[in-house]
Amino acid sequence: FTREGDPVAQSGAAIDEALTRAGLRPKDIDRVILVGGTSKVPKIRKFVAERLGREPEPFDRVDPMTCGAQGAPIVPALRPG
Repeated sequence: FTREGDPVAQSGAAIDEALTRAGLRPKDIDRVILVGGTSKVPKIRKFVAERLGREPEPFDRVDPMTCGAQGAPIVPALRPG
């Protein structure tokens, strides 16, 4: 892959957009939790850590394969209305 064709590097745009939409900067992030199978890929973890200036949570504290499902019921409870 070239840098422009590298899907990991391209994900940086998604991180930037999410931060912009939320009105946040990397230093505003308290915790980084990666989910899904690719969260175990060392290149992904390193890229996100460098991009946000914070290491993702270790796997002994968060199961990347189930945490999305565990958190899904909480989201509607937090939304007004």
